[in-house]
Amino acid sequence: MEFTWIRLPIHLIGQISSNALILLSWMLNRDTGSHTVVFRQKELAELLHCSLRMIDHLLRELEQAGLILSRERLRTGTKIELQPDILPPRKGNAAPHMPKNTEFAANRKPSPQPKEYSSITPDMLDAFF
Repeated sequence: MEFTWIRLPIHLIGQISSNALILLSWMLNRDTGSHTVVFRQKELAELLHCSLRMIDHLLRELEQAGLILSRERLRTGTKIELQPDILPPRKGNAAPHMPKNTEFAANRKPSPQPKEYSSITPDMLDAFF
């Protein structure tokens, strides 16, 4: 059995519903760096085992929370523009659970600087890695 893993913004737990958080995490996982995701709502409803009406409700909840900047209907599906600084940028294939010893820290590359549109500071990135 193969599992699909998603990234989850921990600071949002308790601020939005758990279903909206799962939907947001799924969209963040599908984001390729452009902060936009295109999907068919019917396929998403099947994936999350809920109705189309529930998907629309969850998307509105994410819009009201400011996590979705725009939503546009296309012939091929729905195009969502996500808030760009919800998660820090990916750090390649480095495992986040690697032990932090002095030898590793001495050879570590400096954290990438956040993009100019991001409100994430380098100090915040260092706290994660």
